[in-house]
Amino acid sequence: MRHYFESDLRKLAQGLLEASCMPLWPGVLLALTPEASQAVDALQHLLGALEAGQGAVSLLSLDHTPANRQALAQELAQGFGEALGKLQEQLGYDAPMVEKIQAKYDALAAKIALAESVLGVEIDCLDAQADVELALAAA
Repeated sequence: MRHYFESDLRKLAQGLLEASCMPLWPGVLLALTPEASQAVDALQHLLGALEAGQGAVSLLSLDHTPANRQALAQELAQGFGEALGKLQEQLGYDAPMVEKIQAKYDALAAKIALAESVLGVEIDCLDAQADVELALAAA
């Protein structure tokens, strides 16, 4: 019999939801695509099939008000800013792996664009994006 610990289940959930969601706070993800709700349903089914222990995944919906969209954009800007800062830091290393960093940046930029499209507001991380792009060009 295999035993799953909370950290195992969290990693599983994050891995399944990573492509269609963006982390906001520990244990809370923002669904960015319509497929996200299907992924949550699949994850609920998977966790329900475990014979021992407990697991719960919930899909919550916020009112689509300008204030909620702006608040989510501010939270995402903080997370995106940290991720962009890490990429810029990696570009400062001796012999950085530019191709891998470029791929990570491209994926992150796509998520930023998707989040802006879904929320309908600009996410304030343009300066950090420009810094990473300049560092990539210089590497």
